[in-house]
Amino acid sequence: KNGKDPPEKVYITPSIGLGLSTPNIALPITWTDATSNDDDDDQSCSLKQDKDDVVPVEVLNKIELKCCCSSIPIIDQYSTFTKYFEDEYGEDVFYTFPYDWRRDLNESTDLLLEFLQEVKQKHNGKAAQVVSHSMGCLIALAAYHANHELFHSALFCG
Repeated sequence: KNGKDPPEKVYITPSIGLGLSTPNIALPITWTDATSNDDDDDQSCSLKQDKDDVVPVEVLNKIELKCCCSSIPIIDQYSTFTKYFEDEYGEDVFYTFPYDWRRDLNESTDLLLEFLQEVKQKHNGKAAQVVSHSMGCLIALAAYHANHELFHSALFCG
């Protein structure tokens, strides 16, 4: 939010999970003109939707119902997959890229390109092997078309 405070985590409460209440996760409906003045001949307008306080910090590994001193697993989404690769190759070479599914896919694509560039620099210019699922495939494919040199290979699942 202000760059100093850590982002607040949003949890799905039992009330939300049972459909008894609904959190407000609507995006702001205000837009900012992000036109760059680098080229006077360019008359295009680039609008960016304002952001809210929700920031993705990790992929959805699992959903569990926490009760008193135990937890009941509801969905095991990606935890088995991520744990396997973290254990096999180490956390210093296995990365996840969380994104806000409510945002424009072009915005998420730009963030993925920045992320992959950082990973490539961190690993002495080696391109990444990218595995994506569902809507993440659209983001990864757009990023590949924008800069295929950041990719060693790509696997699109589902």
